Amino acid sequence: ESFFNDQKLFISTSGQQSLAYSSWIRAYLFDSWLIGFAVFLPFAIASALSVIRDRKRVGPLVALGVGALLYQFILYGRFTPSTKFEAAIFIQCALASLALTCLPKHRDRLVKTGVLLLILVSVGQLWKGARPLLEGQLPTLAQNSRGSREVEDLIDRTSGNTTFLIPDNSFRPLIVDMAIFKGSRDISWRPISSRVMARMLPGREFLTESKAFYHSQPPDVTRFNQVLIAMGKGIDGAQRKRHMEEYYSVSLAPFDLYKRFDLGGQYLDVYRPFRPIIAPVPPDKAFDLSKTPVNANHAFATSTNSDPLGGFFISPDNSAGKITLERDAEGPYLRIVATRRSPYLVLNDLFYGKISAPDGLVVRTMVRGNCHGALRLTIFDVTDSRGSTESPIQTTPCSSEWVKMEVKKFNAPFSHPSDNYSVGLSDVQPGDWFEVRAFALYRAQPVSSIQK
Repeated sequence: ESFFNDQKLFISTSGQQSLAYSSWIRAYLFDSWLIGFAVFLPFAIASALSVIRDRKRVGPLVALGVGALLYQFILYGRFTPSTKFEAAIFIQCALASLALTCLPKHRDRLVKTGVLLLILVSVGQLWKGARPLLEGQLPTLAQNSRGSREVEDLIDRTSGNTTFLIPDNSFRPLIVDMAIFKGSRDISWRPISSRVMARMLPGREFLTESKAFYHSQPPDVTRFNQVLIAMGKGIDGAQRKRHMEEYYSVSLAPFDLYKRFDLGGQYLDVYRPFRPIIAPVPPDKAFDLSKTPVNANHAFATSTNSDPLGGFFISPDNSAGKITLERDAEGPYLRIVATRRSPYLVLNDLFYGKISAPDGLVVRTMVRGNCHGALRLTIFDVTDSRGSTESPIQTTPCSSEWVKMEVKKFNAPFSHPSDNYSVGLSDVQPGDWFEVRAFALYRAQPVSSIQK
């Protein structure tokens, strides 16, 4: 058990301590001597007060006893449990106070012995904490620091509501928000609860009530601009998402994985609602794809170093990214590096004039990247003269490995000069990049029209 780990016997299912106070004391007293001593300290001080007669030493002892009792009630009532590291610091301060203020001055040998024991305990506990760091936890903590900063940056850049799903303490994400709430008895906080906290943590909501509570009062998912779910590494994200649906009695089907953050000891998945395809989508067997892509430069075979785009274009504009043509053993590919902050940076092409009713279209690509947002593949189709649009989209977290993506739209009844398809990044920061090896547009013809 790591020096920094939470106590395993701390049980919390709704943001509040579920053990009775007497049971909680027994659990702590016999589970860990370090935290057990912190819990037992108020009773030890009360016993000392019954034998000390020197009034000058009674005052500091009473103050220390009140502080120890207050610390005990905070440990019992708050959402986040104590760690051995925290308890060690408290005990060291308590013992030092006792040695300096309460022991008789003529007992120098006793004081020196106590101070020596205190030093030995401190060294032993600090080594116990430093050892796992030396054995590999330091890189984990460094990754947690980087990941936490990225999470905070994403939340700050996102307008609307950010909802954390935390059924119990094991789902608590290891980020700054949770550190702020460490001393709180209940993190199921709402902005109306405190104006001060509302200014510190704007747009946050933490859902920590019991399963029975959400069974009778499911949350309104239409208010969620993005949903954050923490999980240990090696756990299937889709399975964790289904667990949340069962616990909160809601459907998260409208939410797609937008970004995955590495917090060292866990992942934090960010889900955002995607816009569903309004038009009905017939089964694939009702359509026949063209054998070759409709766009000629789909593999960048005609791109050159002087003209790497080769007929494609960049949105929001060419100055938003630096474009180069690269090559490896598999062939050419485009590399696009963001030069400024923008909501998106994508490689575009028009399907206006290439696809017309009754045909549909399928777009396939192979892409990889490093980003603050996510990789996205989109079809943008204007569907009528009033400017209505349908935008099938696929998103996936950025990866250093090549990822295949595909979007389909089997009906494009209205031709418009803005009809286009794109691949790239969302929520772009300077230095983000993506690479595209293939970007192919296929015509999807209804089988009935082919037979005619």
